[in-house]
Amino acid sequence: SVAGDDRMAIVASGVCTGWRDALGWGAMSLSFSWCQDHMNELVISLAHKFTKLQVLSLRQIKPQLEDTAVEAVANSCHDLRELDLSRSFRLSDRSLYALAHGCPHLT
Repeated sequence: SVAGDDRMAIVASGVCTGWRDALGWGAMSLSFSWCQDHMNELVISLAHKFTKLQVLSLRQIKPQLEDTAVEAVANSCHDLRELDLSRSFRLSDRSLYALAHGCPHLT
């Protein structure tokens, strides 16, 4: 599954820095929807590695994503075209402002 592949890639990136760097350079689509806990911290720590992302899913079962994580995405993933923030009830206007300025290709 896509979620399983993304999870494996994230786990593998913690094992080898060369793998992590290569993964970040080429990934264009990624889902963190499998992450049940600590999604906010995970996104903040990895966003700068995925600068080529065009599609990102941050869909959540329980709301945990905060403005700081969305700001990290907006500051690093300038090529985003699709972003799923379903069930992100903790976000404020700060997130929208960051996305509007950092991700001009979002529709």
